[in-house]
Amino acid sequence: PGDPVIVTGDFNAGERNPALTALVSSGDAAAPFVDTYRIRHPDEAVVGTFTDFKMGNTTGEKIDYVLVQPGTEVISAEIIRASRNNRYPSDHFPVAATIRLMDR
Repeated sequence: PGDPVIVTGDFNAGERNPALTALVSSGDAAAPFVDTYRIRHPDEAVVGTFTDFKMGNTTGEKIDYVLVQPGTEVISAEIIRASRNNRYPSDHFPVAATIRLMDR
């Protein structure tokens, strides 16, 4: 108890999925975590993280997350859409966040 918690992963659940909304705070709803990407990019519409190995596929829902506790400083958060030789290394775009943990 009292130690900071970070939750990461492929949830296979979009941002409005009840499984995710139970974990993630939004505006008026309190929950144990916040989505680092939405802290830095609250209005971004193109957020698809599942590529199905199709080049340029950025549509769809964001299903990969870096979640932190409210109050954690989110310095940056990105969906990494890099490729090499017109190929993706995975069927999901990686997500990354730089955070600063709070003293407790």
